[in-house]
Amino acid sequence: MGGFGSGDWADVAGRKDSVDLSRVLSIRMLRKHGFFNGDKVASVQWSNQAGEIVCSAEVRTVLGDTPLLLLSCKDVEQKIKLTKTPCHYGGFRWWFECPVVKDGVYCGSRCAKLYLPPGQVYFGCRACYDLTYESCQTSHKYDRLDEHLQNMDIDSLSVTQALRLGGL
Repeated sequence: MGGFGSGDWADVAGRKDSVDLSRVLSIRMLRKHGFFNGDKVASVQWSNQAGEIVCSAEVRTVLGDTPLLLLSCKDVEQKIKLTKTPCHYGGFRWWFECPVVKDGVYCGSRCAKLYLPPGQVYFGCRACYDLTYESCQTSHKYDRLDEHLQNMDIDSLSVTQALRLGGL
């Protein structure tokens, strides 16, 4: 009783990594701090919930013929291509081009956010690291309970008795 795979442990073991545990680099944050107004160098810092700085990176934008974001984090240099697409009502929108090479194939997909999951060295898109959101993993947590309650005669049973009889 209570071994691996019993109860809620199967749920925890089968979960994907979530974006909540990753460091995030977003186009919105870079635009807010003026990185697209011209070539700029600045430090970006990530902190934990207690407010302690856990990681920092030097970020440099080079907006020439081939716009680049040069990222230096934990002695790792990374070049990330920047692209832009026109908007319908004028202007344009900036995007990262995912720099991850997975199984020998360059991703190159456009994305607004890049993630650095725990244990990884390079920033990449959510698809490359197979990341999900915490809410996606818990949104249907009580679906089985609802099905069992609908199939039972609730009139004669209390909810706690129904839970015990349903084996949930």
